[in-house]
Amino acid sequence: MQLFAHRGAGKMAPENTLLALRQGAAAGFGAVEFDASALLS
Repeated sequence: MQLFAHRGAGKMAPENTLLALRQGAAAGFGAVEFDASALLS
């Protein structure tokens, strides 16, 4: 079974951040799903 981290590890770090992605990987999640937006400045 593959476990996915929603928005990184949203319960361990702020959602949709690099820290959340790293925490998810450290916790053993095999994949992540997160929100992204393309913005023009």
